[in-house]
Amino acid sequence: MKKKDVLFLSQVFYPANNSSANYTYDISSYFASLGYSVGVLCGEPKEYYSEPSVPSKETVSGMEVKRIKYASASRSKKFGRIINFLSFNLRVCLHMKEIKHYKCVVVYSNPPILPVAALLAKKLYDVDIIFVSYDVYPEIACAMDYISPNGMIAKLMRKINSKIFVSSSAVVAITNEMKNFLRYNRKTKAEDNIRVIPNWAHEELVGSCDKSLSLNKKFGISDDKFVVAYLGNMGVCQSVETLIDAAKKLQNNDNIHFLLVGYGSKKPLIEKTVEEENLKNITVGDLLSPKEFTSVVSSVSCAVVALENGLCGTCAPSKYYSYLYAGKPVISIAEKDSFLAKEAAEKEIGFSVEPGCSDELADKILKLAGDKNLCKNMGENAKELYNEKYSFDIAKEKYKEIIEAIN
Repeated sequence: MKKKDVLFLSQVFYPANNSSANYTYDISSYFASLGYSVGVLCGEPKEYYSEPSVPSKETVSGMEVKRIKYASASRSKKFGRIINFLSFNLRVCLHMKEIKHYKCVVVYSNPPILPVAALLAKKLYDVDIIFVSYDVYPEIACAMDYISPNGMIAKLMRKINSKIFVSSSAVVAITNEMKNFLRYNRKTKAEDNIRVIPNWAHEELVGSCDKSLSLNKKFGISDDKFVVAYLGNMGVCQSVETLIDAAKKLQNNDNIHFLLVGYGSKKPLIEKTVEEENLKNITVGDLLSPKEFTSVVSSVSCAVVALENGLCGTCAPSKYYSYLYAGKPVISIAEKDSFLAKEAAEKEIGFSVEPGCSDELADKILKLAGDKNLCKNMGENAKELYNEKYSFDIAKEKYKEIIEAIN
């Protein structure tokens, strides 16, 4: 039997509403539109999807999608996340015969033990592997004191890394700094095996958004406010405390309002702080639908991305690309050597401050709020940077080159 072209192996996928699911859907549906035979093996959507159920098998945009049930322990606890990772990986291994019918499997770095299934498929069925590194493990988990560098989980991840990088026909890094990190810390199949393919924005054209979903109607924020937005994950990797401290320093400035919307382990603490300290200049909201997100990001004055120290080269905030695409000034809370800080300075798309520097962050926000022309120019520079470097048209052609070389 002739093998099908490519299978995408991902824990989250359509109709789940998070960045990992969206990126996988965008690129897999693109290959289906080119006439490739495409399959998706994924988990059932959980916290990123509000409907009661989805089919275990269906055809979506020309792709054969199979969804697997797995454990659904609370992700707010460390061991809950680990249980979910292990459960999904085990269930994938039990569906190994789904993978044997494909020439190539595209597998993602999150959850970090998922590549085990791809390695088994290569050993059993000689399937080519494309490994997409969105996050670098175990380094991220160790840097955040999530796991011990000398513990069993870290050792398991290192063992998987030692196999997946030398077994993959191609490795995708999402930034140049990640490529350099991987080249220095991993052995690969060939010197040029790591390709840089940045992520992109998923939103429709900002001008087509539903204006009825205004900040005033959705969150009760007056239209004349200078709105500083943080939209997305508020977990252990995100230095959102720096943003909260800056908001505290500016709470007597009636012109500036902070909007934090999303999910993550730090969100309950943020909500508690806002309530107990009566911070009326901060609004905290829940995860937005794609339509709502497009409307909100087009309406805010500037946007913030935040990473903790110790993460250079290991990850990139997905909302960064959405802010650039929307033409918004971007304030990055990140290490001074990060690509976020360098692009803020070199491309004049916004500002960057290091984690913990809330005084400096407050000053940068005041500067933007007091200068409409500066905001306008930085927003235009952001949009230009997106078109030059981060558009989906650029990314899909690079993925196409990899797939064509294998098929």
